[in-house]
Amino acid sequence: APPPPPSASLPPLSMLPAAAGTLPSDLAVTAACLGATVVWLMLCERLHKGKWLSGDSSRKLIHASSGPFFLLFWPLYSAAPEARWLAVSVPMFALVRIVAAVRGPGKGLAESVSRSGDVKEALEGPLYYIIVVVLATLVFWRDSPVGIVASAFRSRVIFILS
Repeated sequence: APPPPPSASLPPLSMLPAAAGTLPSDLAVTAACLGATVVWLMLCERLHKGKWLSGDSSRKLIHASSGPFFLLFWPLYSAAPEARWLAVSVPMFALVRIVAAVRGPGKGLAESVSRSGDVKEALEGPLYYIIVVVLATLVFWRDSPVGIVASAFRSRVIFILS
């Protein structure tokens, strides 16, 4: 007899296998994601400062890639309830970094994500975007493909509109 047809529905992401459910492994994933995020933002900032990327291109690259880049790390976290809180620390770090960049001496990041080069613009669209990523992480954490699709789609819409 032929094998039964594959199921038409996909299991929720929380049912998919994840990394070991230990706190050390989730901390390691968080550290790797934070490190990769910092390196990516520093690279974009340096490309903008070195005039290899225009401000417009730098802003679009950061906007279009940061959400999906963060989502790539979600499956590496365990299914433990505290994993979502460790994961949300990554966009929270980005939020603190943008606010500090606007207020402090290192304004390169803020200039890289603003349309006009005015660092105060970083407290508008980019800050709102980070808040939405924080909320999507808390609400849709590995439980709904809708959150992943919405986060990825939001990045593309922001890329097109910016």
